[in-house]
Amino acid sequence: MQYTIRPARTDNHTHNNS
Repeated sequence: MQYTIRPARTDNHTHNNS
């Protein structure tokens, strides 16, 4: 869970949905 300030479920093509 190391990501910058981004929309939480909008760009879940990144690893923000861990």
